[in-house]
Formats: sequence, structure tokens, C-alpha cells
Amino acid sequence: MNCMFNNCSNLKNIDLSEFNTTQVKRMDNMFNGCTSLKKLDLSKFDTNNVEYMKGMFSDCKSLININIKSFNTNTVFNMSYMFNKCFSLTQLDLSNFDTSNVRDMSYMFNECKELIKLNVSNFNIDNTKFMEYMLYNCIKLKYIDISNFKFNSSKNCICMFLGCSKELEKEIRAQNKTIKNEAFESDLLM
Repeated sequence: MNCMFNNCSNLKNIDLSEFNTTQVKRMDNMFNGCTSLKKLDLSKFDTNNVEYMKGMFSDCKSLININIKSFNTNTVFNMSYMFNKCFSLTQLDLSNFDTSNVRDMSYMFNECKELIKLNVSNFNIDNTKFMEYMLYNCIKLKYIDISNFKFNSSKNCICMFLGCSKELEKEIRAQNKTIKNEAFESDLLM
């Protein structure tokens, strides 16, 4: 199912309630570039065997409502670019996501400029290596709970929060003492 609806820029509505996804391993770029899609209900998706969700909703610029609460993500190891440039999303609850096997979260919420609320409180990043630009330019993000994130030298988190507000940076630094300075800096790229 990877790239299944890739660049279907005129797609506005789709009913996927009858899709059988029990054997699917790849959902990467599935809705990438569906720039007119506003709502998406994937509550019937069986994601028990999915390993790739890279770019799954990337460039869904008009997406305002997405139902992925039923997603089982315990076999997924790549979530990079998953919500990249979802300009219209204002809130996202991913508290049900099991990220214990995810290695790559880079650019996951990159340029989600309207995102105010993001729940990643149950994310486990123990096996995650790549987190660079994860929340780059999420300029309206008010709060995110990353108190359980354990940052160490093996994690690439360059510019993870670059472009976010100074208030958010203070909040993040207060709740997580293991966060590295490079998560907020851009001068490392020069």
C-alpha cells in the first residue's frame, strides 16, 4: 500500500472502511501529497504488521481531522516525515502509539505550523536514533510532554525543536534535563 494515493492532489474524500490491511507491511507515502484531503478516518485499519509509515500523511496540507486511534504501531521502525507539512492540523493525539521499535522519527512533524496540541507522552525513544528536525518550525505548539524521553549521545536530535517558541523551549528544558542544546540550535549546520 505504499504510495497508494501518492500525489492524489484532487482527492477530497475517501472511504477506506472496507480495506483489509491485515497483511500490509508498508504504508509509507500512502497519502503523501493528498493536498485537498481534509478528513481521514482510518479507525478500521489493522496495522499490526506494518513496518513503514514514513511520509504516510506528508504534504496533506489541508488535513484537519485524522482518526488513527486504533493504530497498533509496535512493529513500525520508520515514522520519519509521517506528518511532514500537515499545515492544517491543530491537534494530534498519538498517546496510543507504541514507538519502542521506531528507529527514525526525523522530520515527523516538520512544518506543522498550526499544530497547538501534540500528545506523545507515551512515546518510547530508547531505540530511536534519528530525531533531527522532528518538530521543526511548529511555531504554534504550546505544550508537549517529553519528560520520559531519554536523550543520549547516540541520538541525532539536531534542530529537533528549531523554529518553536522560546516559551516552549523553556518548558521542554524544565521537564527534561537530558535534552541536548543541539535540539534547539541551527548554527551547527554552518
